[in-house]
Amino acid sequence: MPRYAPLPVPRSQSHQNDRKKENRFKTWSRQHTKVPEVIDEYKRYCKEPVMEMDPDEVFDPLEWWQESTQQKVYPYLSKMALDLLSIPAMSAEVERLFSSCKITITDRRNRIGIDAVEAIECLKSWLRENNVAWVDEEWIDRWVAEVEAETQKGKERVE
Repeated sequence: MPRYAPLPVPRSQSHQNDRKKENRFKTWSRQHTKVPEVIDEYKRYCKEPVMEMDPDEVFDPLEWWQESTQQKVYPYLSKMALDLLSIPAMSAEVERLFSSCKITITDRRNRIGIDAVEAIECLKSWLRENNVAWVDEEWIDRWVAEVEAETQKGKERVE
């Protein structure tokens, strides 16, 4: 069943009356139970007045949909909005990071753990941005060599 399937439409009163052999309880229950109205949350949301905001204020739509008010008023739409707004936007920075990781994780370094790769990429980024004065590229190279040596020791133990 699709995650965002439309709400089921309740059966009409006339269709239910066509049934044969209904017992008295079913008849009484049907007469005393309200049929829920199918509401299209998106259409209702679109009819809402536009929010007025201070032009200097930063608006975070993800944060807005996480508020309990929106989740109560638009339970299905808020879940869908959170799913869609949580997807990170692609950017050149992400592509650069993947390219950099390709250089870090070579055939010889294919067993470096995720924490080590993250640390290496973080340090490389800081160096490119000149955010770290106390670390130089030679230090990173030595550190990578140590990680590789530890990885090789672990690999030899497994074999």
